[in-house]
Amino acid sequence: MNNFNPEEITKFLEINPEVSENSLTWKLYDSETRNFLFLSVYSNLKFKGSENNLVSVQTNFGYFELHNFNLLFFLEPNEIVFVHHDSEKINCMIVGKNCTCSLYSNIDRNLVRSNIAELEPAFLLSALQLALLEDILP
Repeated sequence: MNNFNPEEITKFLEINPEVSENSLTWKLYDSETRNFLFLSVYSNLKFKGSENNLVSVQTNFGYFELHNFNLLFFLEPNEIVFVHHDSEKINCMIVGKNCTCSLYSNIDRNLVRSNIAELEPAFLLSALQLALLEDILP
């Protein structure tokens, strides 16, 4: 797992996590919208002889998971971005301090390098949202 630092998440969210054996959970609440979000990060999970991690998010609207993220960064002013990428695909979960969550999965890496004027309208949101990864991903 690349650059996972729970202290940075705690500082960014301004909330202390609940600590379990192999997970940390930050509980967020937006009093304006009355939405909640539980962000849990699990590390050192054993599966088929290898160590794995996952991030899960539970909200008023659903439950989301991203397995084996290998990049984590903060998007000011209020979002944390978890990314699993390889040479061909991007999977990304974006979690907001205001209890929002977006999940993009199995996105072709070439999409973020595309000219948005040439894309089908259905691809625009993911292309625009994930364009921020273009300069970050190796």
